[in-house]
Amino acid sequence: MDIQRIIGELRAERARLDEALLHLEKLSLAQMPRRGRPPGRRREAGLTAAQDGRGPSDSTKQARRMAAGA
Repeated sequence: MDIQRIIGELRAERARLDEALLHLEKLSLAQMPRRGRPPGRRREAGLTAAQDGRGPSDSTKQARRMAAGA
């Protein structure tokens, strides 16, 4: 029995297992749920803040101008 050959094969197997574990860990991190809205969602949809419902609408802007006397 060639001990050095067995040791070499075991080390090669350990390297393959380490690589497989690394890839599985990366996959598990990629599948974790993200918090918040994905970045660039409004920009991709071509929406402004008012169209998206997040900013002042035109009527709100007009009401502010009228209240300010402009």
